[in-house]
Amino acid sequence: MPRVPAAQSAPLSPDNLRALRHVLSSGRLEARFGIGGAIALLAGCAPLGLALHGRPAGSDRIVLAAMLATVLLFACLLLRKLLRQRTRLWRPLAEALADGAKQVTHGHLHTLEAAGEGGLRYTVDGEVLHLWPLAGPFDGPGLAPMQRIDRLQHLAGTEVALHWLPIAPQQGLLLEAHYPEAPARRRSRPSEDGDHRRAAWHARELILVLALALPAGTLPLAFADGFDAGGLGLTLAIGLLTCGAIAVLGWLQVRRRAGRGLRLATLTGPVTECLRTPPGGKHRPARHWYRVGGVLICPGGRRTAPVNLGQHVDVEFLAGDGEADDVLVAFGPAVEPPAGA
Repeated sequence: MPRVPAAQSAPLSPDNLRALRHVLSSGRLEARFGIGGAIALLAGCAPLGLALHGRPAGSDRIVLAAMLATVLLFACLLLRKLLRQRTRLWRPLAEALADGAKQVTHGHLHTLEAAGEGGLRYTVDGEVLHLWPLAGPFDGPGLAPMQRIDRLQHLAGTEVALHWLPIAPQQGLLLEAHYPEAPARRRSRPSEDGDHRRAAWHARELILVLALALPAGTLPLAFADGFDAGGLGLTLAIGLLTCGAIAVLGWLQVRRRAGRGLRLATLTGPVTECLRTPPGGKHRPARHWYRVGGVLICPGGRRTAPVNLGQHVDVEFLAGDGEADDVLVAFGPAVEPPAGA
């Protein structure tokens, strides 16, 4: 069995604490939905059981018994998954967060590969460490622990410093991965109204989707029995009111951030790792992740141009205050890459 590389203990940074709290809050939300779903399934077993009890022997009774067994099995499997996640991940993560310490492994990176069961397998100084990477403390999509990675690029033949939390023998959660030979620099300035407007991308995307989806979904109703001016007007009014409400909420969000006096920070450095997580059905597309300055970032719609491994990029974000997440503003090729890059 491969050995875990030697590591030193270090305190968790404020960014580490924010990232871990984000993961824990997401895990609690997932657990609540899972437990609620299991309770709903078990509640649905009651009418099936009553119907089965009063049904005479026959094919109908066999069908009801099969349905009841299937629902019970699904509920049990869901509860088993939640209990397993709590034992293997959420409890060790909460203990590590309470302890306030992490492990730091320094050494020469020989290989880095995606593990079949999820996560990444780092070979440092000839020894192996299996880690599940966590995203930085940014708003937007997070990288779920134990999520599978199907594409990977990384800088090879270089030194690396891995900041991680142990959750099981030879396994841990990767907080940061710093490549000393590919450093990044950070600068900041007081934020302006234009920065907060650029950061309000959630509201803009939602307004665009609704502006396209509402007419497409409701216009057929207005013409179901021939042209109806009243129905068309109602459809347009609903669309305008909905988009207007979202625009107002977006504006209030911009003003709230501006009132907190946040700073616009810019992280400039080379991309040291490129990851892709596979799509999860129709509602979760494949996502691309980039590591800059040790932190893993999913730019999503904020990426202004294609980015390659080793390329210098500018990551603009509104630095969160206290426990708030940083708000990603833009991600793209560096305007002024460092000399010699």
